[in-house]
Amino acid sequence: MLWKVWAPVKAKILSWLLHQNRLWCNDRLQRRRWPNPYFCQFCLKNLESSVHLFWNCPFTQATWAKVAEWNGCSSLAPPLQDQGCTPSAVTTILNVIRAENRRGVKTMIMATTWAIWMERNNCTFRTKNVVLKDVIDAIRRMMEHWRLAGAKSIEPPFGDLGVR
Repeated sequence: MLWKVWAPVKAKILSWLLHQNRLWCNDRLQRRRWPNPYFCQFCLKNLESSVHLFWNCPFTQATWAKVAEWNGCSSLAPPLQDQGCTPSAVTTILNVIRAENRRGVKTMIMATTWAIWMERNNCTFRTKNVVLKDVIDAIRRMMEHWRLAGAKSIEPPFGDLGVR
């Protein structure tokens, strides 16, 4: 599924590492006794792991909920229970997609995870304060760039490109 989705290679590699639970989050750094800030850069409450960062953090759940409001993206709404791993979270999303939105939602999963990862890096390495609007705007810009580059699966009316 990962390699057939329309997205830049860097987003596909991030998704692959996420599915393999191989991202260098604070839990992984801590296991190796490397310096790390321990807490999630978004909620500042939990140990930052890839599962927490992308699926269980209140900030990222708000991000997924906002994206789920867009046309054709309702399956991206965060589930009520915490996710145990990325493959199960993605499978949960893919099991409820309408057939005509399947390719677009897969692309949106990559765009959203990429935007979350970039915001996390900005918070970690540039001491930026996390703002939901910034992440949503980044996803909108990314969708527009990807659409212009040839991502037919996210052509309007799919998504929320017209609303700013």
